[in-house]
Amino acid sequence: LGWIGFRACYVVGVLLSLGIAAVGFALSLQTRTTSPDHNAENPFPTRTEGGPNPKVPPWGVIKALAFASGFATLALEVLWTRMFEQVLHNSVYTFSLILVAFLVSIGIGGGIASYLARIQIEPTRVLVAAGCVAGLTTGLTPFLFTEVTGGLGYLGESQGWWGYVGTISRTMALTVLIPGIAMGSFFPYLLKMAEPHTLSTGKTAGILTSINTVGGVLGSLAGAFFFLEVFGLWNGIRAVGSIYFWMALVAGVHLLPRNRAGTVVPVGGILLLLMVLNPAGLPMVKVSRDKEILDYWEGSAGTVAVVESPKTRSILVNNYYTLGGRLAKKYQETMSHIPLLAHPNPESVFYIGMGTGITAAGSMVHPVEKVTICEIIPEAVEASRQYFHEDVRGLFEDSRVEIVVEDGRLFLAASDRRYDVIIGDLFIPWKAGTGNLYSLENYRSGIRHLKEGGVYAQWIPLYQVSDFELGVIAETMLEVFPAVSVWRGDFFAEKSIVLLLGHKQATAFDPDRINARAEQLSEETVGFPLNDPKDFWMHYCGSMSRENSPFDEYPINRDDLPIIEYTAPITMRKERAGETEFIGGKEFLELMDWLRENSPWGEDPLLKNAGVKELGWIDEGYERHRSKIRGL
Repeated sequence: LGWIGFRACYVVGVLLSLGIAAVGFALSLQTRTTSPDHNAENPFPTRTEGGPNPKVPPWGVIKALAFASGFATLALEVLWTRMFEQVLHNSVYTFSLILVAFLVSIGIGGGIASYLARIQIEPTRVLVAAGCVAGLTTGLTPFLFTEVTGGLGYLGESQGWWGYVGTISRTMALTVLIPGIAMGSFFPYLLKMAEPHTLSTGKTAGILTSINTVGGVLGSLAGAFFFLEVFGLWNGIRAVGSIYFWMALVAGVHLLPRNRAGTVVPVGGILLLLMVLNPAGLPMVKVSRDKEILDYWEGSAGTVAVVESPKTRSILVNNYYTLGGRLAKKYQETMSHIPLLAHPNPESVFYIGMGTGITAAGSMVHPVEKVTICEIIPEAVEASRQYFHEDVRGLFEDSRVEIVVEDGRLFLAASDRRYDVIIGDLFIPWKAGTGNLYSLENYRSGIRHLKEGGVYAQWIPLYQVSDFELGVIAETMLEVFPAVSVWRGDFFAEKSIVLLLGHKQATAFDPDRINARAEQLSEETVGFPLNDPKDFWMHYCGSMSRENSPFDEYPINRDDLPIIEYTAPITMRKERAGETEFIGGKEFLELMDWLRENSPWGEDPLLKNAGVKELGWIDEGYERHRSKIRGL
């Protein structure tokens, strides 16, 4: 995908599927279809000459087991994915590794089922054994996973890319391989058992596979929207484990009265899960000793926790993704103040991402008429409402505010509303699904939903991107916006944030209007990084255009070719291993110097109306930041 894009990969997949179908059709023309003897009154196959004549469950029971197998298997795949999300960096690669591990274990199980189908074992006993092994090992998964990861510790903290992949693979092999194999053997063996119920093996396989597929679809939905939200992760896994024991019990009933073990063992397994293997004491969120978990929620979008330490209170998603906290409150509000002041008269603002709500709270002290906030994680909204109420300037009570639990990009694309300012929060670049927020298509959607004179604010954490990722994002924005201004979010020597502000029109700033509005903010932002007109102008670094940019050699990030989605995770692992670096103070200073030399303050089209006072403040901001970086 990172090389040829989604469309090309889709075409390759279709061609491969057609090729497999063609080979299968050719083989069918060469092979004479045979079927076992069928007797409506005694539909049991003879496994081998002189071997046992085993009894198989009725056709209706087999169909029910096919459905249950698909349901439980795909529900568990969803739950396992969430389980691994607690200890991984959650890029497209880690999700792919989880899927590969799942498919490999299912494939091994299918091979074992094929072997068992050729030996003289009563088939119902095999089915009971497969269900019991799957149920038991699934029930043990939470305990084993917690032990292997050291209580949900982050995997491969300082490892490079391939070392990280190896660590993930080993962890998956230790925790989910055996239950995956047991699950994978159940349905293929069931297909073999069902052969005597029809004259056509193909028809039997087709009917059961379709039933199994329907069960899988419903199971995946249930895993995300029922088991996680009703039971939580650990108890959800336990509940799915019990389904396998129930499947074994249903099959085992048909061994009575010849063999009572087929019912006693599954019943014992169900009781074991209910009474002994209780994961309630296992951690769901890992924190250090100086931190306290105030509350947490488990939902389809993630595990959200409110964590408090002696210095701050913050929101965590899936253990290691911080949505923000009180410690950086002043800087988070500044992320609203800069773009809102840069617009001559902002009446409406749209936020992609909410987190704690502190960033959006900055808009409450501006004369805006409508604030729309999109947050994709409903539990994050609830966490903000309950535990950050005093930090968000009445965000939840203000009649101007609309909070929408929805994907911000999709909501914007489907809406016909237009805004003066659109603000994209700080996103983790390597997280799966984030890359499309930096795409050409998203910025095109953004500029369509801006009113005349509108601005699109894209905040970027320099401490999480390399110069390549920053260049790709900047070049992508420049493909859409006629002018992109660059603003420092702070004056830190390292680990700064930067604002790329896309302008719908390259209209010069109005210093008088900006200064007057910045003065009005001063009473509300005492002690904040942006407290007066001087502070605003000191954050300005310069502007770029399509014709004047240091990034014109970088590729464009598109939905079809998602460069950020596939490069950022590898960059992150290389940085952890010391093989590369994120953008530090010196690299940021190089960008500031380029802007200063190639778009001098006196020639910057956005500063055409700026006076000596404003230009002096901009220069003072540059000197202040340069001194911090150089340690002067």
